[in-house]
Amino acid sequence: MDWESHRLLGKYLCEHFSFPQEYVGWSIAPDIDAKVMHRYWRHRFSTFKELYEEYPKVTEVPTEDKIAIGVMLCSHLLLDIYTAPIFCFGFYFPASHIPPEFIKELLEEEKYPKYELLKSEEEIFKEKLKPQTASAFMGGVIELLASYAPFVPHQRVNSARRAVEEFANVSLSQIYSLREFDAAFYNMLNEFFARY
Repeated sequence: MDWESHRLLGKYLCEHFSFPQEYVGWSIAPDIDAKVMHRYWRHRFSTFKELYEEYPKVTEVPTEDKIAIGVMLCSHLLLDIYTAPIFCFGFYFPASHIPPEFIKELLEEEKYPKYELLKSEEEIFKEKLKPQTASAFMGGVIELLASYAPFVPHQRVNSARRAVEEFANVSLSQIYSLREFDAAFYNMLNEFFARY
């Protein structure tokens, strides 16, 4: 997804969890390295600590609440599975859930009304994302992405969970199911791009 979509989800989650809006800036942090393979280098759960150290050097963002930062970083990974593979569990285990009509859009490079897409995304966020806790949301992101990473070993998923737990100093024992959101968001993207 692009920065506008990431920031839109970040804004919604900050409101939902009562985080200060300044933390929305962290929702685009994994894109700090836009070089070749950037979806490998900074789109991994294991790099949250490095992002925390690097990102404030290039932009002004708050650093006090690591739970808020963890939610923003997880939200970025969540949205990116709908546009291209991300290597959040390592190079050999990419996660993706790309709607076929979106792939067609990329190949044809047709124009579409960006405002309409953002409005549709915001509706899905508000209707389908209602996690009770920030930690349950982060755990849910890991579980959903693991389900779209064929053959990812349980050890890699557990390692990702531990990395986020250690970074944010939380337990991810509760898991918020993102299946309803996933189905709605995937279908919305597919239907939206089928029209253009």
